Amino acid sequence: MNRPTRIVNDLQTRVAGYRVDYEYRGRRFPALRQNPPGPLLPVRVSVEPVGR
Repeated sequence: MNRPTRIVNDLQTRVAGYRVDYEYRGRRFPALRQNPPGPLLPVRVSVEPVGR
């Protein structure tokens, strides 16, 4: 049985990620998050000794 051809236009919008900027000690850092960041963004801070 021959069926007629149907053209279906199905447009979907999906969020792939969230691009956010956070500021730490006067500097801005970009981040790409999979989930909505909310009002606070956890960050990892490391400390290095100052060279002499």
